[in-house]
Order: sequence, then structure tokens, then C-alpha cells
Amino acid sequence: MASNLTPEFRAEAVRVALTSGLPRKQVAADFGVGFSTLSRWIQ
Repeated sequence: MASNLTPEFRAEAVRVALTSGLPRKQVAADFGVGFSTLSRWIQ
């Protein structure tokens, strides 16, 4: 599933994870992706 997401979607998820102050697990859940997927995008 994650491979079908647009680069813009990924960039927005990373932006929110880095700037919102929310736990990354919460951001991942809010965007409907796995925590490990979000962590990989941030790296």
C-alpha cells in the first residue's frame, strides 16, 4: 500500500511528524501508515 502513496502525501506526513509535536506513532496512525513506514520516510 505505501508504495502507492504520492510523494506529496509522504512529504506531508514527514512534515507533520517533524513539526507537530505529536508522537510519531500518532502521526502514523492519523495518516493511515505504519510506524516503521513513517520512520523510514523520515530517514
